[in-house]
Order: sequence, then structure tokens, then C-alpha cells
Amino acid sequence: MPSKAYEKGRRAEYKVRYVLQGQGYIVIRSAGSRTPIDLVAINPTKREILLIQVKTGKSRLSPEEREVLRILNGTYEVKAMATVREGRRLRLVEVR
Repeated sequence: MPSKAYEKGRRAEYKVRYVLQGQGYIVIRSAGSRTPIDLVAINPTKREILLIQVKTGKSRLSPEEREVLRILNGTYEVKAMATVREGRRLRLVEVR
């Protein structure tokens, strides 16, 4: 049986995926991967690819996750993103 933390994270990933799909993105979830990338979102119209790390509650990017996302952001034509909690809402911010 999955832990409560896993369930909470999965719900947040589904929420972000749902919102992005509504904006025209094709979203791939990297379930249980334990990598810095939880979601890959592709918008063919905008020709944009987002690499997203979803965080819940008060958790933040680890220094290692931040560094990997920074490298990806600077090396490839992608936007490395992370979620930030604002009250009950999740907001996407670019990792620089």
C-alpha cells in the first residue's frame, strides 16, 4: 500500500497534469522514477517542452534537483520548472 506522502505527491502531479492538458499540453508522468523530473509537458502549438518537478506541502527542491534542472534548462531548448505552493494552489516557476 502506498504511503500518504506518495499519495499526496501523486495527487499533486495529476492536478498539474490536468491543468496543463487543459492548456493544450501532452503530459507524460514519470511515476515512481525518483528523478528530478516528475512530468514532461509538450505543447506542439507553442513548440515548448516543460520538465517539471512537483513538490507538495513545505518541501522544496534539493540542491541536487535544482542543479540538474538548471543544467537541463541551460543545455536543451526546454524549460525546467518546479511547483511552488501558494496556499492551496500550486504555481509553476522556472528553475534558473
